Amino acid sequence: IALGVALAAFAFAVLLWVLRNPEIAGWDELGYVDEVRHDSLLLAQQGWGALRDSLFIDYRQGPPGIRLVGLPAALAGFGDAASLRLLSALLIAATAGMLGLAAASVAGRGAGLLAAALFLAAPGGVRAGQEFMSETLAIPALAATLLLLAREWARPEPPRWNAALLGLAVGAGLLARLSFAVQLLPAAVLAIGLGLLFDRHRLRRLGIVAFFALLVAWPAYAVNGLRYLGYARGAVADWQGHRLVAEGGGEFALRWLGRIVADHAFGPLVTLALLLGAAGLLVLAARGLRWRRPPPALLVAGFALALAAPVLAGHVTGQNQNFRFLASALPGLAVAAAIGIAAGLPRPALGAAAALAGVQALLVAAAPALPPLPGLAGLAELQGRPNLTCDWRVLGPSLPATGTPRLLLLGNTDGFNPVQVNHAAHRLGRRIRWEELRSVPDPAALRAALDRADLVLLLVAGQPEALPPGLYHPPSQPPVLALPADPAALSPGLQDAGEVAAPGAGGCRARVFSRIAAPGQAATDPAG
Repeated sequence: IALGVALAAFAFAVLLWVLRNPEIAGWDELGYVDEVRHDSLLLAQQGWGALRDSLFIDYRQGPPGIRLVGLPAALAGFGDAASLRLLSALLIAATAGMLGLAAASVAGRGAGLLAAALFLAAPGGVRAGQEFMSETLAIPALAATLLLLAREWARPEPPRWNAALLGLAVGAGLLARLSFAVQLLPAAVLAIGLGLLFDRHRLRRLGIVAFFALLVAWPAYAVNGLRYLGYARGAVADWQGHRLVAEGGGEFALRWLGRIVADHAFGPLVTLALLLGAAGLLVLAARGLRWRRPPPALLVAGFALALAAPVLAGHVTGQNQNFRFLASALPGLAVAAAIGIAAGLPRPALGAAAALAGVQALLVAAAPALPPLPGLAGLAELQGRPNLTCDWRVLGPSLPATGTPRLLLLGNTDGFNPVQVNHAAHRLGRRIRWEELRSVPDPAALRAALDRADLVLLLVAGQPEALPPGLYHPPSQPPVLALPADPAALSPGLQDAGEVAAPGAGGCRARVFSRIAAPGQAATDPAG
């Protein structure tokens, strides 16, 4: 019953979110959707060879796994944001099934049903199904890895093909994002340690896992692995200057557990179930000390916790306290808690945990009508997140008729930024090349940027910044952007085409400056 309620609430929350927000609400998701749209447009315009090269050349800040997931849907005519979100919901729902099979393989059917229900009832799991993000591939790959690890280590003689499938699942996770390798590291160390202590013949199977994982992931990492690492280091360094929380010590611990974990990420009742599962695991571990070899239930719970630990540790010690990332810890925690409750505690504990998951699932379904009360704000936010999209398709008449035009954006807000403009171009069936200046550099650099552009978009003054001072950057950074008043006066061939206002949530105004082609000279680079 609890699983059925959780699955129905999950589907309702996802469908309601998609209906209320047919377009994109967040910067990151907008980027992932645009990568898929870019690939489908490129394939239609230039063929498979161009797409093959683009997978290694364009959008090289991360592995191309999410692009490969969305591309078949886009080619079938379902490349819009709503369709990609529904694809994400299907993959996250399949994740719950894999988690249930993992727990059921060692602790019984009740544990499997509970693991799936806990995952689907948590706000983190629901939100992962509402958005087309890197989690769309990373979380199912994580669940598949855990399921195949359970079959690999919980059976005396696992099937020969299990290790190959495990390698493919790991490879898919590595194509989802670089941090998957960090999340996998403790589980890999645990597998090697168990092999050395109990089953040395299984170490040879780890070689099969590594071979198939590399078979999937090595082309992307061979070409761009250092770029992925450089982008990750830059992102970490950037966040070091952002102090999102002022408190520390015990005060921070209470805030982290109360607001982030028990409210926005896992929800209050699922958090209670996870704590109940922790008690069950302690009992199971105490029993396991009497045996020469750890029981299968304890082995699988150990792998589940090993896959969750890096996410929790990174969230506590890092500067980026974004509860979205905690969704990647939820699969491991749900399986470990379900095993602990089913195998370590009396039978009534399983029913109590299922009741907690079922009631929270009902709260998820009622989220649109819930006020942001303490402990329930995360549930209400599942439907109430602001949509900051500006529809810049109004720029369509200003784009050159052919080629891949160069756009220069002067300024940055939530509604006026390269991602929003690029998204509008893709919706028009066009690809663009863009450059952005958030403030005036030295005069020579500004003139060079203006001379390279076919179209210049100047942010109209008086709009809010994308990042308010003191929240994501130090207060010493000037909040007002110093932008040129008249770009046309600085670059011959630019003509003021007037101001445009894009439909959206406000702050969607820009002044357009268009390049006038000289006689016999193309205004754009036809090679793109």
